[in-house]
Amino acid sequence: EQRAAALKQKLEELKATEGSDTAAIEKELAEADVRVVVALDTSTGEIAWEKPVDLTDCGGRILFSICNNGVLVFAGSYANGHYWKQFLGGDYASRRATALSAKDGSLLWSKAVGCRIRPMVIGDTFYAEPWRFDLHTGEQQMRTHPVTGETVPWKFERPGHHCGCISGSPNGLFFRSWTSAYYDLLSDHGTQHFGGQRPGCWINMIPANGLVIEPEASSGCACLHSLTCTVVFEPSDTNRMWGVYSCAGETTPVKHLAINVGGPGDRKDKGGRLWLAYPRPRGRMLLNVEMETEILPECGYFNYGEEDWGAVNADTPWLYSSGCSGMTSCTVPLAKEGDDPARYTVRLGFADSENTRRGKRVFDIKLQGKLLARNFDVIRAARGQNRVVIKQFKGIEVKDNLNIELVPKGDSPPKDEAPILNTIEVIRE
Repeated sequence: EQRAAALKQKLEELKATEGSDTAAIEKELAEADVRVVVALDTSTGEIAWEKPVDLTDCGGRILFSICNNGVLVFAGSYANGHYWKQFLGGDYASRRATALSAKDGSLLWSKAVGCRIRPMVIGDTFYAEPWRFDLHTGEQQMRTHPVTGETVPWKFERPGHHCGCISGSPNGLFFRSWTSAYYDLLSDHGTQHFGGQRPGCWINMIPANGLVIEPEASSGCACLHSLTCTVVFEPSDTNRMWGVYSCAGETTPVKHLAINVGGPGDRKDKGGRLWLAYPRPRGRMLLNVEMETEILPECGYFNYGEEDWGAVNADTPWLYSSGCSGMTSCTVPLAKEGDDPARYTVRLGFADSENTRRGKRVFDIKLQGKLLARNFDVIRAARGQNRVVIKQFKGIEVKDNLNIELVPKGDSPPKDEAPILNTIEVIRE
């Protein structure tokens, strides 16, 4: 009788399915994982309520529960995060979570969340890695795609090798990804790493009282890391965070794209613009931007510490402590076949930290094959060494790809005379 009560809604849904097979329905109902959920009054020990509940695909033998803000959630305590091939192949898509009212046991929601590893609740948010959901309704939480402006599911990634699951606080998620890593929920610009040592294989990064405590829990593991010790982190006013940003959905057609050429990771500026590093960092669910570049011999990408190399006249000096010397062409996809052509504003950012005098680094700038700046001299335009100059070009018509050419004076200029490029920003008009 309890099974029949718990499975009544599922039975009605299966029977309403067109072409339903009675034998298949009976088999599915017979295999359903129905449990009796019991709530006790902690002051008396009396049963407050009990309900039969269908918990199929909620973890089976590793079922666990979380209770917060009047919601009781059941899910699976999955432990091993190595199986990326299976996750990306859809093998975990059926993993469910079921939420009941803690007051009376009534069903609030039950849905497939497809999580990789043990879920977690912070406040009114249910984190089922890599996604998150509203704890009370089960509705998947969304975000605005930083490149296309489309609404897409919120997600994050642990790009490295790891066991263990996530811990968290209202401001951050903490976990292993190669090494100790975290996700700043306030800045929301991707997973950040603290190299050299690592947490253990379950839950041992503990956010508490404004600190993050990481007791040593890795010394018995076969993974090789240089530091096996207890670490306590405290807040710092110095922002040295570089993230690995994950995002669902296509990256075209582009609405707004900001590239930090040569940057060590992804980062947001004070205005909230996400600057994507290029070349892109490693990741399985990365927000990826495919660009084709040509670079002169003996030249290439560079990045230095912003404390020593950041541009002196920039609000975001870290953008200009990296770049590429010797880049002669860059092709950026802005649309795909079937998208409408559009006009764009293109902003190219330059800062020369190698030269002190004018006339050393001079080149032409072409967009879509048209010469738009002749004999561009970075030092002259910026009025000095290690100073930023932004060249803005409006009304650039693009059908598919934006083609940027930086044409040097001479066939094989030395590195300190070759074209330099630090930032690319593209805004659809």
